[in-house]
Parts: sequence; C-alpha cells; structure tokens
Amino acid sequence: MEEFIKPCEDCLGEGKCDITRQNLGGFDSQFCESCFHIVSYLKKIKDSRIKAKRPKKEEPKIRNVREDIAPRIEIKKNGVYCGDSLDLISNIKDSSIDLVVTDPPYGMNWQSNNRKEKWDLIENDNDLSFLSEMVEQLHRVTKEDSHLYIFCSWHKVDIFKQEIEKIFRIKNMIIWEKKGGGMGDLDGGYAPSYEICFFINKGRNLSGKRDRDVVVTNRTNNELHSTQKPEELIKYLISKSSEKGEVVLDMFMGSGTTAVCALELNREFIGFEINEEYFKTLSKRINEKMEELSVQPKLF
Repeated sequence: MEEFIKPCEDCLGEGKCDITRQNLGGFDSQFCESCFHIVSYLKKIKDSRIKAKRPKKEEPKIRNVREDIAPRIEIKKNGVYCGDSLDLISNIKDSSIDLVVTDPPYGMNWQSNNRKEKWDLIENDNDLSFLSEMVEQLHRVTKEDSHLYIFCSWHKVDIFKQEIEKIFRIKNMIIWEKKGGGMGDLDGGYAPSYEICFFINKGRNLSGKRDRDVVVTNRTNNELHSTQKPEELIKYLISKSSEKGEVVLDMFMGSGTTAVCALELNREFIGFEINEEYFKTLSKRINEKMEELSVQPKLF
C-alpha cells in the first residue's frame, strides 16, 4: 500500500528526528521520537481517522428537583432574596451563572466567644444534608465555561470534598491564610490561621498570571457577620474568574460582601440569605453601594 510522508514541522532540517515504528490504536505508524509528531502513515489510516471521531462525552442532565414545589419568584440580576437558598436557586435558569463564590455553613454548630454580644448560631450549621442538592443545583445553573469557589473548614472538609466530587472535578483546594492567626484553644492547640476554598473549573482559563494556591490577606473583625470574609479576598477571586458584566452567585450571602465586591468590579450579582437579621444588614449595605454606583436590578 502506498505510503504518504508528513514532515515533522518542529524538527525538520535540524537533524533531530529519529524515526521509530510504533503502534497507535492498532495502526502501524511512524513517529518523530524527539517531538512525537506522526511522520509517516498509510493513506487508509488517515482516511479512517477523519471519519471515526471520538464522540463528545455528555454530562448527565441535572433535574431541578424543586421546580414544582418551591415558591415561584422572579429572580433579577443585582438582587438579593431572603429565604431557603435551595428553594430560591430553583428559580434560576439552567446554564445562566458565570461564577459562584459562596461560603455555606460548615457543619460545626460554631459560635464565636470573642464578642461581648455573641452572634446568633448560623442557620443549619449543625446539618450538612443540604450539600448534595446544593452541588446538583450549582451544576445545573452554572455555564459550561464557569468557575466555582466553595469555602469550608478543615473540620468537615472530607464531607464537602466527597459531595462536591459526586458532580464536579475539583481543580484546586485553595488555602486562605489569615494574617495574625486566630484564637481557638489558647493552651492546647495551634492558633488557627487558615480556611479552605474548593476551586472548580468547568472550562475557562483564569485571568492574569498563574498564582499560588495560597492567598494571604488580612482577616476581618466580623463586624457584620460571624464568618465575614474580607473584600480583598473576594475581589481577588472574582477578578481571577470573571469578566465585567458577568453574573456572580452567592447562595449564602451573610454580610453581603460578594455583592459589594461584584458591584465595585462592574459585575452583576444574585444573592440569597435565610437569616432575616443578616438580610436586613446586607440589604442596607448593598443598597448603599448600588446608590453610590447608580446600579439598578435587572430582569434575569
């Protein structure tokens, strides 16, 4: 059978090509040993490969399990909503969110003892049964070229990882290092100085240079919420994973930091919060920022 020669473009004319015969997928072909380009092959093989393209693997369709039972409301961009996040997210269209930055309950039943007036216990912080449906819904609403950041603590990191990996492939486990450390057990333990954030990439590149998977910022004084994240950290994540005009979702809005950072970076946002007192606080904070920037809610 006639053989057709394809020169190796990377090594041609430089005397670096050592041709060796190898077997690829049952076909006998010649390769450039230096750069592994196919150097010679039979015409019959070439024709068959044009016809036999590998089919694209389709991901399983995630059903919106609350579509028929959750209250139906109109979700608007640059809007925050008070209620169960799993009910609320069921109102968001499939494949419509560009970025998720969220800080769900960690399953620790945690309460800070470092304030004269203690914060309320975080809603559902003693129960992680919501994780499975949360992950499914996040997969449903995010676009194919989106990113997700999901915070958690080392206490239940194994549970978070197992639930997330049922649907997603985790790209990195980012460490947020808090300058100054924390309190905790002053005599019997090391000072806690970090939190974990799972980074999920559904098919887009990060913006800017390639950074380390440890992000160091100042901690907050938790003036508005018991687990308040610094704006410096949230702005960094939003900047790395979205463009101006894209939509950022936070299912557990807390103090409203994600929305404020999105607004300052010319992104749009959607946020949910179940606690009515926190919702009042974050709504005031976000409304002030929207008035400052002359931003209005938009139909989604």
